Amino acid sequence: QELINEGGRIEILPTDYSYENAYAGSMNGADGQNGQDAGLPKVTPVLPMLSTFLGRFYEGEPVGPLHGADGISGTDAGNGGKGFCGGALKLAEVNIRKITGVTPLSILIAGGRGGDGGAGGQGGDGSAGADGGPAYCTFAERVPPGDGGNGGNGGRGGDGGRGGNGGTSSNVYLEIPDANLVALTVLPGYGGAGGPGGKG
Repeated sequence: QELINEGGRIEILPTDYSYENAYAGSMNGADGQNGQDAGLPKVTPVLPMLSTFLGRFYEGEPVGPLHGADGISGTDAGNGGKGFCGGALKLAEVNIRKITGVTPLSILIAGGRGGDGGAGGQGGDGSAGADGGPAYCTFAERVPPGDGGNGGNGGRGGDGGRGGNGGTSSNVYLEIPDANLVALTVLPGYGGAGGPGGKG
């Protein structure tokens, strides 16, 4: 066919979906689930005290200082999902027998960009340690106050998902009368970016 060119442009582009995930709305990987925050630690027990004219005393079995329980660790987060490969560009054929015009015809051939990886989830917070119990007296000694419990560890942040590969580009055929009459641009299908890791 004859093409009268007045600054025209032909674009041969990939599909707007990935063959790995044709029925989803996004090529990007899903974000990882956040870890769960820890619950509260056990409460420091309160000893039964006997009131006398000399003060309050503990008369049970010796238990020593009343140390607080350690906090509970948060749970680890989920990893981000992998990005899907970019849209495919295949089986395109352009046949032009004659080009008329001063400005070269612009032809763009571009592969599909891969989807980005999903972000890793945030690790769950560890809980604070329980407070230590107060000092108290027995009939034989004064027991010092207990130490507070250690705080629980935070959960591990999830790894970011891997970016998807660039889309396939192949089997594109151009038949033109003179290469000087065409400005051809060919772009590869770039891979998607990896997702950021989650905070622990």
